[in-house]
Amino acid sequence: LGVGGGSGAAAAQAAADLDVGSHVLPATHMLLLPERGKYVTVSPDATLRAWQQDSLRHAHTIALGKAWVTAALSVPSFKRVVLATDQRELLLFDSLFFRVAGRVRLPVVPQCLFHHALSVSAGGSSDGSGTRLLVGDQSGGVSVYSWDALHMSAAASSRGSYRVSPSGGWIEGIAYAEELNGFLTCCQDGYLRTLDEYSFREVSAIRNPSGRGVVSFAWSPVHNVVATAGAERFVHLWAPSIHRPVVTLTGHAAPVRSVIADDASSQFLTLAADSTVRVWDARTYRAVQTIVPPRGHTAECLLLDRARRSVLTAGRRPLAWTSIFKAKGVLRAGADG
Repeated sequence: LGVGGGSGAAAAQAAADLDVGSHVLPATHMLLLPERGKYVTVSPDATLRAWQQDSLRHAHTIALGKAWVTAALSVPSFKRVVLATDQRELLLFDSLFFRVAGRVRLPVVPQCLFHHALSVSAGGSSDGSGTRLLVGDQSGGVSVYSWDALHMSAAASSRGSYRVSPSGGWIEGIAYAEELNGFLTCCQDGYLRTLDEYSFREVSAIRNPSGRGVVSFAWSPVHNVVATAGAERFVHLWAPSIHRPVVTLTGHAAPVRSVIADDASSQFLTLAADSTVRVWDARTYRAVQTIVPPRGHTAECLLLDRARRSVLTAGRRPLAWTSIFKAKGVLRAGADG
């Protein structure tokens, strides 16, 4: 569905169709549920909304109560959606029917989530019983939970809690980097850290040159660099063993809030606070495309659907940009949604 163009009654009807099911407030999180053929958005309006993957039509709305969602995670292998809230809780939803499948109390407010399946050689098993959930929190720590234990007790104990930020900065992101034999974390204290995958001890730490917090990062094993973004209008690319940026990507007019690596296309995607998305060539470090949402839409979160080769942004509803990999320049229309 094109969101640009049209006039009169046709344009009014198109606008009404787009508004059906939209959030009252812009979404803060967006997930892909490949097992359901749906996308999910979560908003401060206290709702979770599901959208058809092929048409982006609204499918379901789930009321979440008064809790503010601080992080969201899709775990397709277990058909679960996990929400972290400011009430120190994890809410586990069945992704088939969006029913609450578990509720776990936490000792601190969670800020980010990561699902990690241990390999058989590392103590995991073929049935997924070695799966762990990593929770980064607002006191500078990372806690590790057994996936099985989360379903057995509302007061599940972590396998271990590790102090990552000595200053107590919020942990904004966690990801596993197999090539580095460990986890990467970014934090409001301005550091990107590599943690040993077993002991969770700090292996290395890279500090943002400005000292400002790092709110998002993306690891590219193909190019052996990690991109970081914070409360600034540029993105740094780092080699894991070098404590200064290899290159800095400039061009955004507002602070960058999200970065994604797309190794299949040798690109990085960045989203800024002014709703502008830029696509960067990971080999030349140049911006090859700019995405500007249509009038009346904002882009508060960013998602890459690798199977469909499309990029999604979400404000009050998701929009899909399917021509992003075909042409250079500024893309203002032609979004599906």
